[in-house]
Amino acid sequence: CGLEEYSDGWGRSAVVVCAKPGGTPMGVIAVETRNADRRVSMDPANSEGCEAIEPQAGQVGLPDSAFKVAQALKDFNRGENLSVRIFANWRGLSGGTRDAYGEISKYGVQVVDAFVEYWHPVFACIPSGGELRGGLWLVTHPAINPKKMGVYADVGSREQLANLRKAE
Repeated sequence: CGLEEYSDGWGRSAVVVCAKPGGTPMGVIAVETRNADRRVSMDPANSEGCEAIEPQAGQVGLPDSAFKVAQALKDFNRGENLSVRIFANWRGLSGGTRDAYGEISKYGVQVVDAFVEYWHPVFACIPSGGELRGGLWLVTHPAINPKKMGVYADVGSREQLANLRKAE
């Protein structure tokens, strides 16, 4: 368990590593807040085709990133027996027709399924200035696995500020 990224270069809106803070191994999932490019390989059946580069927004759950997180959770749970820390700062799941066809719901559900089956503690933290909105709030909601999951918001997070405003 080192700081080498899980599936580096793929599913770039999510960063997944196995880390040992304080000597205790754990899975760590974080969000990439910067925009990234996704390389789509050339179709070998199309002689006039070429590799395409698609921009991907940061802080958004995309199909490839959701699949990456789901696979990592399964590995962390079954193969490595690790607790997980999530640094959650997502604006939501990607939307629109293209991503609906790109199966964001299908892969988002795989993340939920992985959390339902998780045997070890899962702590999601919304950092100061961070937010957790839309479908990703549902994907990380502690009701999915109430005995193992918890979500905590820094007092400076947008989630915490929104809840404080509602209480006033």
